[in-house]
Amino acid sequence: MSIEWVRKYEPVMHFAMGENFFPMNAAGYVSHCSLHASDGDMLIPPPFVDLQALAEFPSRDHFLTYASRRVGKTEDEEALRRWIERQRTERADFRAFLKELKDKAKSIGVNMAKIFLPLKLPVEVRDRAIANYGGIGKNPPTYYYRVLDDHGYTVLQYWFFYAYNDFGSTHGGVNDHEADWESIHLFLKDDEPVWAAYSSHLGGGKEIGRPWDPAKMNFEDDHPIVYVGAGSHASYHTSEGDPGVEGFEPGNVVVGSAGGIPWAEPQPLDAPWFTDYQGLWGWYAWDNPNPVVKILSAKGGAPAGPKFDREGGIRPKWDKPAEYAGLA
Repeated sequence: MSIEWVRKYEPVMHFAMGENFFPMNAAGYVSHCSLHASDGDMLIPPPFVDLQALAEFPSRDHFLTYASRRVGKTEDEEALRRWIERQRTERADFRAFLKELKDKAKSIGVNMAKIFLPLKLPVEVRDRAIANYGGIGKNPPTYYYRVLDDHGYTVLQYWFFYAYNDFGSTHGGVNDHEADWESIHLFLKDDEPVWAAYSSHLGGGKEIGRPWDPAKMNFEDDHPIVYVGAGSHASYHTSEGDPGVEGFEPGNVVVGSAGGIPWAEPQPLDAPWFTDYQGLWGWYAWDNPNPVVKILSAKGGAPAGPKFDREGGIRPKWDKPAEYAGLA
């Protein structure tokens, strides 16, 4: 099935009032990130991380850090940056050098982890994330797509990457975390849509789906309308959202509508940095004195990517979408 079908049914996204982050190209995110081993050791500092680097550190024992660090202009940091830039021009295989960077830095007496220190306060981290992101004008709204066949359905997967989830600090929810992957899945039979499943706080199964019916969900021409929860980016079929989790107060940002902000060029979700990287896309937990948040952080924090869960297993929504949506 060609990109024309993906574009024919691409969603119209209605964002809630006060939303700070919108779907973006992940390349703009990782350019602000450092890459770490699971023990916290920094492997590559910003701004030297790119999407290709993620494919070269594929195991789940890695995570990115976007905003939960203090960026200082210390003498050590400046010396380190100058040294790395020299290697970029002098070494034929700069990428191989980046994989050895932590040990190389230690050899000249620089501890990268002491240059980029974690911040512990979620509000400060949120503010840095907002500054790093730079707004929807700097990052044209983008979705990633994937098409597969499952249990007799043609499945159109639309994946959305957000730089930050500020559900807790901005919108009164339970948590904040760096990076956020959300998705919707459209199921077609004989080239006609029959079912739409949206990722939300409802989990999985038929609770997250609706039949392709104007009486059950909303449309703009052939495009399903998605109502995006404030800060959490959970997706809902109607503006009521999920009672008991969050309501929906309409904002002034609509993406994909004839009268709204257009989607940037869709990106296929088939590159190695998406299919191979098993690590987390952000800082994995908060040091928060609230015991409820602390428990949630220990279990959650930043997400893994579209294909893998935090334990390194393959997500059902990636390769078994019909089962995920309660259709199998």
